[in-house]
Amino acid sequence: MSLEMLANPHADLGQIDVTVLRDAVRILTRCGLAGDDAADGIRGRGQAAMMEWLRPRLLDAAEQELTAIQRYLTRWHILWGMFWTRNERGVLRPYRRPRHRQAFHDGVCVALLLVAVRKALMPGAKDRGELRYARTIARIVTAISGDSKDFANVLRDFPARTGKPRPITARLRTRRWPWHCSTPSWPAAYNLACAYAALAARSGTEPDRLVAKVVDSLEFAVCNPECEMERPSEWIGNDPDFGRLTRTNNETFLAFLDDQRKRDYPADG
Repeated sequence: MSLEMLANPHADLGQIDVTVLRDAVRILTRCGLAGDDAADGIRGRGQAAMMEWLRPRLLDAAEQELTAIQRYLTRWHILWGMFWTRNERGVLRPYRRPRHRQAFHDGVCVALLLVAVRKALMPGAKDRGELRYARTIARIVTAISGDSKDFANVLRDFPARTGKPRPITARLRTRRWPWHCSTPSWPAAYNLACAYAALAARSGTEPDRLVAKVVDSLEFAVCNPECEMERPSEWIGNDPDFGRLTRTNNETFLAFLDDQRKRDYPADG
């Protein structure tokens, strides 16, 4: 997700240390994630040109890492990892529970959706990207925001699902059957809000409706009793994925952020 944030075209990278960035790219190259020409390609480029050249490679690296994590956290890989690698038993033990495993897995799935949306919205993208496990991801999106139509317009062969309005307690349940539309994952809701923010930043869309989707997804994440963000307003306010909404003074988003700050820092009685 750090790679996706760095590849965000609306992120403020004016203060980034170019030397540190180049060292990070060399590490990604040694790990086989950024291509053999990534380290050489940033030489002799200005900062703006360097970031434009790096963005597709950073998104490819993020997609590879997320796919590896998704495969690693499947049930059989977890059981085999606990059996074969003793040092990882303590880390993998919580993921034996379906709810805990599904929550993390759904977060990774929607993170893949966010990366696919970033790639599809890049200038000069030749075609709309394809996404593995699109049906499962569409059900997750529908459970959080009510429908997945907005992403069907951007990604090829992405299902356009529409769900029935249900209380948040029902949408937060663990999926017992593949066709159910529910998820206990707060990371999935947070990543979905980032994906809607990416769509809202694109010209020619309906920003008011999409910003409402951003706020609804963030509320789904914050209202989750398993949410691990201690001060959600601090993280949301500094996330570059929402930077454009903050810089353009979007009233709907700023109102949500202000209400969340009041909940995080209540006035002394």
